[in-house]
Amino acid sequence: MVKLYLIPGLATDERLFHKTILPGVEMMVLKWPAFAPGDTMKSYANKFLPQIDSTKPFFLLGVSFGGMCAVEISKIINPKKLILVSSAKGGDELPYFMKMFRFMPLHILFSQAIFIKMSEFIKYVFGRHKTSDRDLLLKMLRECPENYLNGSTECIVNWRSHSSELNGINVVHIHGTDDRVIPFRNIKNAIPVKGGNHFMVLNEADRVNDILNTFI
Repeated sequence: MVKLYLIPGLATDERLFHKTILPGVEMMVLKWPAFAPGDTMKSYANKFLPQIDSTKPFFLLGVSFGGMCAVEISKIINPKKLILVSSAKGGDELPYFMKMFRFMPLHILFSQAIFIKMSEFIKYVFGRHKTSDRDLLLKMLRECPENYLNGSTECIVNWRSHSSELNGINVVHIHGTDDRVIPFRNIKNAIPVKGGNHFMVLNEADRVNDILNTFI
């Protein structure tokens, strides 16, 4: 049976994949390691390695921030295929507003409480969702570790990797054309999901599953 390791997105956990159905695939969602002061995308990605059995062939899938971690993991232990969903292959594919935080570090003010109070903004940024999906996203946000948002956003805004560094790695990049977090226009060589938003793994699960089943 094919082994697929999955890394969820920013402030989410294994519940993000409750609609991901891949017959004949053994799926294992990786747990978020603890952040340490000064962690970079590369150093944080290294912390996932003990959860992965690289002695046997495996596939690696990451959503959003989880995809960025998967990129750095793939540079250390090469999966049969690296699958990115609503993510970026390098810092060059991130939108300008994220890079801007390197020079104006307003992201250090972010907290779970602030994000939850900004629910209308969250609905706009992450796109349309059924009420049940939106409630699940907010529930995961409330339950993520206290320092998680600051640690992950610090890694993202300071990520200097370039998509060209993935040469030689078998990459499948699936991206929604209506993604408001990482715009589709920023992404090179992606499989488009028309109308898909940043969390299309939830609200476009059938279409994403069809694509995944083609490549795994």
